Amino acid sequence: SLAHSTGTRFLMFTVDDALWFSGFDAGAALQLLSLQADVYVVHAKLCPRIEYAHPNNKFMRVPRFSSAAAVCADAKQLLLYERDQGEYDWNYPWELSASIYRLHDVEEMLQAIRTHFGDAGVNHPNHLEGYGVRLLKQ
Repeated sequence: SLAHSTGTRFLMFTVDDALWFSGFDAGAALQLLSLQADVYVVHAKLCPRIEYAHPNNKFMRVPRFSSAAAVCADAKQLLLYERDQGEYDWNYPWELSASIYRLHDVEEMLQAIRTHFGDAGVNHPNHLEGYGVRLLKQ
């Protein structure tokens, strides 16, 4: 694939109507993903002030955070949390709005979705996201 031929190791999903109004250190995110095998994803859209899930019309349980700087000095603006301590956006591991993954994890997820739901499972962003979340939470 093109990604492999260029040495790409990471992939960021985002949407065409995303509004980026603050700095985000993508290099620190990549370093964190390189150093910490148990970190599956870096969600650029989440911050501790996000407490309301608009699609669900409910307040969310926000997890406890720890600084990523403890494992990656350059990642001092990134926070770590246990996904199962949160809900809604804080427990949504396969997200296509503003998240960075390792390329091999994306490839594994795409293959798993195709295996369980067929090619149609990856042909629409809503299906791709929903099926991925379902597989990760099973």
